[in-house]
Amino acid sequence: MKTLRVIWSLIRYQPLLYLGDQLSWILVHLSPLVPGFLYRAFFNSLTGDAPVGLTPEGILALVVAFAVGQTGLRAMGFLTDMPHRFMTVSLLRTNVFARLMERPGALALPGAVGDVFNVMRDDAKQIEDLLSWFCDLTGILAFGALSLLTLFSINAEMAVLVFLPLLAVAVVAQLAAHRVQKYRYALRDADSAVADSLNEMFESAQAIQVGGAEQRVIARFKALSEVRKGAAIKDRVFAQLLELIGNGATSLGTGFILLVAASAMQPGLAKPFTVGDFALFVNYLATISFFTVFVGRIVSTLRQARVAVERMAGLLPDLDPVAIAQHRPLYLRGPEPAVIAPPRDRLETLEVRGLTCLHPSTGRGVEKIDFALARDTLTVVTGRIGAGKTTLVRALLGLLPVQSGELRWNGERIADPAAFFVPPRSAYLPQVPRLFSDTLANNILLGSSDARQRPPEERIREALWLAVLEEDVESFEHGTETQVGTRGVRLSGGQAQRAAAARAYAQGAELLVLDDLSSALDVVTEHRLWERWDALRGSGQVGSHTALAISHRRAALKRADRILVLKDGTLDDVGTLDELLTRCEEMRQIWNARDAGEE
Repeated sequence: MKTLRVIWSLIRYQPLLYLGDQLSWILVHLSPLVPGFLYRAFFNSLTGDAPVGLTPEGILALVVAFAVGQTGLRAMGFLTDMPHRFMTVSLLRTNVFARLMERPGALALPGAVGDVFNVMRDDAKQIEDLLSWFCDLTGILAFGALSLLTLFSINAEMAVLVFLPLLAVAVVAQLAAHRVQKYRYALRDADSAVADSLNEMFESAQAIQVGGAEQRVIARFKALSEVRKGAAIKDRVFAQLLELIGNGATSLGTGFILLVAASAMQPGLAKPFTVGDFALFVNYLATISFFTVFVGRIVSTLRQARVAVERMAGLLPDLDPVAIAQHRPLYLRGPEPAVIAPPRDRLETLEVRGLTCLHPSTGRGVEKIDFALARDTLTVVTGRIGAGKTTLVRALLGLLPVQSGELRWNGERIADPAAFFVPPRSAYLPQVPRLFSDTLANNILLGSSDARQRPPEERIREALWLAVLEEDVESFEHGTETQVGTRGVRLSGGQAQRAAAARAYAQGAELLVLDDLSSALDVVTEHRLWERWDALRGSGQVGSHTALAISHRRAALKRADRILVLKDGTLDDVGTLDELLTRCEEMRQIWNARDAGEE
């Protein structure tokens, strides 16, 4: 039922375009009725049974003229169908993408990126096919009804023999529908497994190399690919088998016609069966057989579309499935809507009051966190593994749903943190940075502008210096135009971390949020990075130098204006390093951890 609700919503999105598509293909599918009568008249004219005034030459001219007209009808059908298809699939993908962008960033995707990509590409296309083929179905049913009446009016017994094999094909298609759906589920699951494997390989490229696991990973990928190949073969072979059964019905029906026509053509009958009637039957039989196979394909596609709707709706588990077909403008023609950039609100203070964010699966997170940070200060969040440090900053930025608490920017309550904390208000460097398959320069700028209207080259140069990446870039063959590869795979772990840091610096944001900035850096590079941060703060340069950083490294803790110590999801203590080392046991244990950096 939900599949039909989605289809009905898509039909109502552009009703006039859909109506035009329907009418066009009704005419296309009804048009084969006319050639049958022309073939009948032609063969009857050769035996002298044709109506007066029709010659074989004249009938052939009509056949050619009508063939040209059929070509025009099909062209008109495609001119309406292709825009309708494109708008349908664009609406589905836009709705899903827009809803995903509205979800908390850390929970946006319910599955792996590759799996989501497959759903957006293949399953949206499946729904598009079904909606388009509904236009064909109307014309096919109309042709079937009219051709059936025509054949019964000529010879009822022969018409029954023609339709019996086709009816059997329809029954077989219906009985096979469950298996079609089963094979499609298996194929989609196999697609997802392969996509997930690729995603994991790109995410863990360095770990695979360090562990010497290349051959094992490749072997697993080959095994998954073999499973996918088997599922694809089953899905395709079964669909082809149904089509083969339908094509066999054509030959069977033709054989029945030949057997019955031999006796029906005997002279002296009250209503003789002419050669022209035979030609009409054979012509309609071929078309009806093709249409029967096509109807079976539509039934199969309906089953597959149910899978597609479930998978697309599964990307938005908290919404009604019809949300994937919600009506919205697509801006396919004319100027694109203006992009309204978030305002640059100067940060003076940021207050966090009673912030609670617990993960539903574990019940762990952070509870009742209160703190404030002022402009041009470095606030460091520290704690043991699992204390809730990353959860805290993600909840603050709106990347995780919170159960309670409020945030205030310069005293004003923030209603929607996810929409509020974006450049130029804030820039976020996650623990595992995400780089795009593009040049280093584009990864740093991300198409953003600068409040001081500086040239892109100057912004990149300063960001590279702050991130201690300028020397590495000088060794790159193409400098900042070097392609970093998928997820930055062409860079080392430290280079990828610093490239992401440069991206955060380049935004010129009022607030920098840094999650374990120096985790992938050696000691020397880490010290240089923090020294340059000190130099920036002491330079008097225009702009905000406010940061909220997660770290347990001494280089960061020494420079912190305030330190927040988390313990088991609660705020254990707040203060300067000297104050906390005096009174906070948790802080002393973190500070004295082995090698001054391990917990």
